[in-house]
Amino acid sequence: MKNFKTILFVGAAMVSLQMLKAETEAPQYSREDMEAIIADQEQRVQGMQTEFLKLHETAEANMMKVVEYVSKLEDSGESKTRVARLKKMIMSDLQTSIKNLQNQRAAAMQDLARLPEDYKAGSSQQAQIDLTEEMMNERLTAIMTMADSMHQHQDVPKYENYVKSSYDDEIKVKRRVSEEYKRDNKQQQNAEQARKELFDNLDRVKFNINNQIGYMEAEQKRAAGTELATQYEDEIAYKKEMLKLLDEHVMDLKTGKGTATESVGSLKDAMQLEQDVDAAINNYKQTMNKLRQQGMVLKQQIDLLNAQKVTLARTLQE
Repeated sequence: MKNFKTILFVGAAMVSLQMLKAETEAPQYSREDMEAIIADQEQRVQGMQTEFLKLHETAEANMMKVVEYVSKLEDSGESKTRVARLKKMIMSDLQTSIKNLQNQRAAAMQDLARLPEDYKAGSSQQAQIDLTEEMMNERLTAIMTMADSMHQHQDVPKYENYVKSSYDDEIKVKRRVSEEYKRDNKQQQNAEQARKELFDNLDRVKFNINNQIGYMEAEQKRAAGTELATQYEDEIAYKKEMLKLLDEHVMDLKTGKGTATESVGSLKDAMQLEQDVDAAINNYKQTMNKLRQQGMVLKQQIDLLNAQKVTLARTLQE
């Protein structure tokens, strides 16, 4: 019995070693097998990309609808400054979104730089860089649309006449600063403050970008004559294009006459607008959370496909 148990133990150990060896040894595929595997993976990735981009485009379109709708409204006498505050909140959220996208792009750039050269073109990092750049441009356009819709000074009479009777029934016509004039001044002050904050933020962004360009150009000079001298070329070109785009947007905003707006209406209308925008923002956040989850899975599948293609290419070169 003891010998029988020993035989079973040794046999089980040998089977375990064989299974471990089978799991650790890479299977040998023919070129045709690898091409078939890659074709299947391409189809899988294509389906996931289509679903991801469709959801992404829907989310972005809904976000722009909110921007365009709110940008066509301005405060009424009843709404006080509700619409102005709503516009400032949307602009602030969009600027925060751009900062987050910049961080995502920077992280993807670092990961991309560490990849072997033949892995870079089809990598998920490159796809993420392209998508974040597109989204940043859309956010910037949305911010400028909102800023351009902030109240513009209106030429309204400063004074209005009113009738006042005294205790002895003497009727007098007096003059006072009109409510419309006060409201126009208040809205103009709010608009100027919002635009000033935006210009200040953009100036800081431009300052940081110029510093980054200066650093990369200095690194290029230090690496002159080596392969490292060209590593920043694409990034420098992109950042200079971003500076040009920022300058164009700022110039359009400073020289433009503003977007035509109409009154939001009653206080009830203004409160309903706030609720609608809040609901739209919450829906957008939920969609973005779903996109992040899909994006993580898609990233893994893109990287797998990219690795399969690189492996096949390297095999054919041997």
